[in-house]
Amino acid sequence: MLRPLIVNRGYQFDQSPGGECLRAFLSAMDKGKWDSMVYASDRPPLVEPMPGYVKLVHEKRMVRYIAGVIRRVLLPDLTWLPGYEWWSWGKATVNEVVNDITSGSVKPDYIHSVAFPVASHWAALKVKKATGLPWVMQFYDPWADNPYRPFKTKWLKKRDWAMEREAVEAADLIIHNNEAIAQLWRERYGDEIGKKIAVLPLTVPMPDTAVEENTHKSGDTLTVSHIGNFMLNRTSQPFIRAVAVLLDRHSEYREKLRINYIGMVTEPEKELIKMNGLSEVFNLTGSISAEACVEYYKKSDLFLAIDGVNKDNLFLPSKILKYLYFRRPILGITPKGSVLDGELRRSGHTSIANSDMESIVEYLERAMTDYDSLLRFNHDYWHRFEPRNVVDAYGDLVERMLFNN
Repeated sequence: MLRPLIVNRGYQFDQSPGGECLRAFLSAMDKGKWDSMVYASDRPPLVEPMPGYVKLVHEKRMVRYIAGVIRRVLLPDLTWLPGYEWWSWGKATVNEVVNDITSGSVKPDYIHSVAFPVASHWAALKVKKATGLPWVMQFYDPWADNPYRPFKTKWLKKRDWAMEREAVEAADLIIHNNEAIAQLWRERYGDEIGKKIAVLPLTVPMPDTAVEENTHKSGDTLTVSHIGNFMLNRTSQPFIRAVAVLLDRHSEYREKLRINYIGMVTEPEKELIKMNGLSEVFNLTGSISAEACVEYYKKSDLFLAIDGVNKDNLFLPSKILKYLYFRRPILGITPKGSVLDGELRRSGHTSIANSDMESIVEYLERAMTDYDSLLRFNHDYWHRFEPRNVVDAYGDLVERMLFNN
């Protein structure tokens, strides 16, 4: 029996892609082999029912509000080191974990932290220093390479790099979800640390209902869905402009095209939709529960995945895991060479650069008139992310860490 002590602030959060993936991962663990304990935040809304292996640590809401003021009025960098979540939740979590280990109420074999946020790793680092337990540091999103932590000062960014290095040197096993960032880290930190780095796919939670057969035919109303949030430079504006061009060329498609945006949409995107007279084509639903999303997955004919244009596109968007499971064509709008670009090409889906609006228009024309030609993708590729397969691979990594060193 292996007893991991898992530190992840958002494990029980509703509408959290990372929490959803991690919950699916733990749910797939054989209870005869694994006895997990999770320390998470109590910030609502939370997914119910609450499992017995989850211990919620109170998060100070006021710290979040103070961090918001600092970002807007003072210097955003101050809220990234290692994140306001460390001050609102992480420090208390370290005290809680160390007290539980010292008292014997929990007897873990090792620590396993999952980020984002980075505060989960920083808390685990403090626990390791206090207990000496082996530590698995797993990334769903990057640390210092994350462009959505926009530092303005070189000195504080340098401090961010130093904090990442401190954690990297202390960890016993480092897990990334794609080879691109794993290789970047091997080059950055050298051979000794490189030996600690492994790649483990994300997990996709399996819906209770089976995937319905794809019965869409060319000429039917085409339903396109993006299920996830837009933010900063992760924007769908090139896609919106492509839709406007498509309908300008083919006005007859207006009654045959429906686009669902499930999740946050930026104000510039909303304005662009309105300005191009597309309000009746785009359905802006806002954020809904994972359970409610299932109906949108089931009734979609085509999925949309969009990356931001960043120096290094090291993210594997968790949204494509369910896209792959529901076995519909995927249109990826992403820089060439990104992680998303690679996954879509390997699975037989389509990837188009953010700046290539004409190719997006041509793809949508093809979806409207020759839908069957989009179905030549690997319908079994989703098994790569199936929880039980990922758990088996994870077990091998942990056993090597614990028993082969």
